[in-house]
Amino acid sequence: MIASEIILRARHASDLPSSQFVDHNDELASLNESWKDIYAQLLENDDDYFLSETTLTLSSTYAVSGTTNEYLLPLPSDCSRIRYVDYRGTMDWLPMLKFNLSMKDNQPASPYYRIKGAFLWVIGASVPATGLSVKIGYYPRQATITCPQADLVFGSSYTAPAWMGIGGACYAAYGQSMVYTLTSGTVITAESISSATVSAPVALFTDSGAVTNLVYYKGTLYWIRGGSMWYKASTLIAAFAAPTQVGAIVNVVAFCIVSDTIYYANATQIRSCTLTGGSDALVATVVATSLAIYGTTVVYATAAGAVIVQTPTPTTIYASGITKITGEPNTLCVLGSTGILRRVTLTIGTTAAIATDEAIDTSVTDMGFPVPDLGQSPSTVIIGVRRAETQELRGVDCVVDYDFAYPNNLVPEIMAYQSAIDYRAKQNQDTGELKEKLAGKWQTFSSMMRRDDYLPTRIRNAYPAQGLH
Repeated sequence: MIASEIILRARHASDLPSSQFVDHNDELASLNESWKDIYAQLLENDDDYFLSETTLTLSSTYAVSGTTNEYLLPLPSDCSRIRYVDYRGTMDWLPMLKFNLSMKDNQPASPYYRIKGAFLWVIGASVPATGLSVKIGYYPRQATITCPQADLVFGSSYTAPAWMGIGGACYAAYGQSMVYTLTSGTVITAESISSATVSAPVALFTDSGAVTNLVYYKGTLYWIRGGSMWYKASTLIAAFAAPTQVGAIVNVVAFCIVSDTIYYANATQIRSCTLTGGSDALVATVVATSLAIYGTTVVYATAAGAVIVQTPTPTTIYASGITKITGEPNTLCVLGSTGILRRVTLTIGTTAAIATDEAIDTSVTDMGFPVPDLGQSPSTVIIGVRRAETQELRGVDCVVDYDFAYPNNLVPEIMAYQSAIDYRAKQNQDTGELKEKLAGKWQTFSSMMRRDDYLPTRIRNAYPAQGLH
């Protein structure tokens, strides 16, 4: 079950299906607090589904200064709790036992361990010069549950024939607005949720030719018309007069804006300039149909549908099938020829590679640039999209809807009821009935959790003969 389904169940269980008093931050907070409790219960019962394992090398580099038998080996950054520790013996892996504090000054022939802050504290005979292989099984910190906020809906005032003339999908955080074009792309139009103009769109400006590549940046609207870039300050709720051209730059096919710099593509190059067209400079001699800046690196799409990261060694991350890319420094959005919109993260060194690739929307025919939404915790980004199948303009949250593939079905129910209790409590409503139902779910869940074969400390008062991990 995905996070949004759990939230919907919680809304109905609380009899608050559409209350604005409980906002998206409340939903996420309740969901994560509930998951934290469940995750802790699973680990207390040694459920190894979440177990991670890593092998490290313990060498003299980690020796504690002034000692001959102590070493501090950094634990994995995501380590929450140790499950077991092994070390490589002369022939095979052997369990590393946990030492009592009274042993800390000893020099046993075999290594022993304890946890000391963010380190594995190891005592024993001198570590070989080549290093000692240590295998650590651990439980990672519980995942932060993410769920997209409800789509922001625009373009709802148009009939189906009129809607077919809409072009572009530029979302602006200012006023929760959407900017697009009408009438063969010449009329720049805006709607604002905050200013209540969704039902009465505002014609901002009628240009002399088709407008593309709308971007709203720091109170100013930018676009391409006739191969040149244009800009005009706008509140997006009132018409404005003639715009100003960005320098004397021509033959522009696409651009993006990052850190007060315009990066644009012409027929043969990617170049950069100031917001008014000054300091025009070559970035790369490549042919791009759309582009974005990921971190500090240029990423661009080609007419053949490929996506290339312009690192010190240009790297193709998609060979074909991509119609457009957009992005901001922490987000790369990729639109495929099948209408699937994906959020992509990259690892970039001398070459680039895709770290995550997650679908966030379907039936998309056009998209704008993702815009940070700092009102959410954690902050997210919203991207404007044009959906063909449902004939909609939407502001879509780029957060991925977390999927609880494990554990059993009781977990989503527990989370839904706990969230429902939180929703009602925030409105000072009675929570007694919900608490009774939640207690029953917890009781059933506890009876189903299996006990581990390793007999952990809480079950016995003495260490087993084979050592405890």
